[in-house]
Amino acid sequence: KDDNTKSASVQCILDVAHNADSFREFFRSLGNKYSPSQYSYRVVLGINPRKHIKDLCRVVAEYADFIHLVSSSESAYSVDVCDLQTILLQQCKYEQANMSVQGNGDVLREVIDALYQTVLHNGATRDLATIPLHSESISEELEPEPADDVTEERKMDDAITQATSVDKNDRTQIVIIMGTFHIMNEARKSLGLKCDDDEVDLHEWLNLNHDSQTN
Repeated sequence: KDDNTKSASVQCILDVAHNADSFREFFRSLGNKYSPSQYSYRVVLGINPRKHIKDLCRVVAEYADFIHLVSSSESAYSVDVCDLQTILLQQCKYEQANMSVQGNGDVLREVIDALYQTVLHNGATRDLATIPLHSESISEELEPEPADDVTEERKMDDAITQATSVDKNDRTQIVIIMGTFHIMNEARKSLGLKCDDDEVDLHEWLNLNHDSQTN
């Protein structure tokens, strides 16, 4: 059978890590299943402005092969993509050629572009709209087995070192959507997944918490 007629799937993982330590733990857990010696990571990233932005960017820059920058439709809940790009370029020394801001922060456009670029890279030829997407929760699918922390860290560092000697064009790409949960509903919609109304739940919780404190 002609390879061009084979179906393709895009591995797409969503995670709402919220600080530098959880970002790093996410990538280490990811590496247990998708070793950087075999996979390259295309990250769609949005960051809450109330977080330690530079620290988060440094971790992502360490692990990501490509970064698509996005922001929430509610600007107060995410860092402007131009500001993120500046931090990644100047503070993290990340290559501009490996970043995308062509969607001007629009989550749908950047997610679709990330998927499209991954399909092209992985040699798929089917129309993007017909490709089955596999969304995975890092907490459910990528939970590391109990092990010595130093050993796990060393294994991941070794895999990253090995990956640097392998051309990323020879590794299978996966898409990772991560950062503030304020981008996740838009990301789920772009993937055709059920929306969990995270932001609505948060607003309701904040209102309830505020009411309980004032009563």
